[in-house]
Amino acid sequence: MITADNAASVQETAKVDHFSTVRTGQERSRSVFQAPPKTEYTLKKRFVAIEGGRFLLHLRDGLRISLEVANFECEVIGWGIKLPQAKVGEIDRLLERQFLSMFSKADAQKLTPEEKATWLSILDQVDYEAFCFDRAAPRYLEGTLLHKGPNWQVEWLDGTKEKLSPYIAVSLGFLDSGEQFGAYVHLDKNTKTRAIERVLPLPAV
Repeated sequence: MITADNAASVQETAKVDHFSTVRTGQERSRSVFQAPPKTEYTLKKRFVAIEGGRFLLHLRDGLRISLEVANFECEVIGWGIKLPQAKVGEIDRLLERQFLSMFSKADAQKLTPEEKATWLSILDQVDYEAFCFDRAAPRYLEGTLLHKGPNWQVEWLDGTKEKLSPYIAVSLGFLDSGEQFGAYVHLDKNTKTRAIERVLPLPAV
């Protein structure tokens, strides 16, 4: 027999069950549609332009980027760089600034322990050897222009013969075949000529 008290109890139980069902459904909905707190992806970027593109810092495997959904923050993993997603357009400038700042501090041996860890992480991601060769001051070399274009060839003072592309050899254009010259030469990490500048003909011996 259902009394007034029993009826009230049944109604309260039904309300509780309904509330529990609704709340459980909402929680399930949130668990299904809630975005992960962080999303990582790789930016297929091959190099960082230094000094307006005068030098290129080559990246080995692109850049790993972490996006934090909660605060709309972007992090370049292993570079010590965080910025709002709205300012992601500044990432090239920040990469250049961070690398050169760390490069300067490392050269002066003024890295903190935390900065040292970041610097080592950056070095793992870039072709540091190639950058150092590209940025190094040119060497003064003397040689003889053996052949002019299209098959440019020089013989350096140590006896090494080297073929040059027309793009590199353009600064030798005023010389005659067989003429000796002195010049400042930029070498790559394989000690091959990548640029020749300040060329002067040398008096015949």
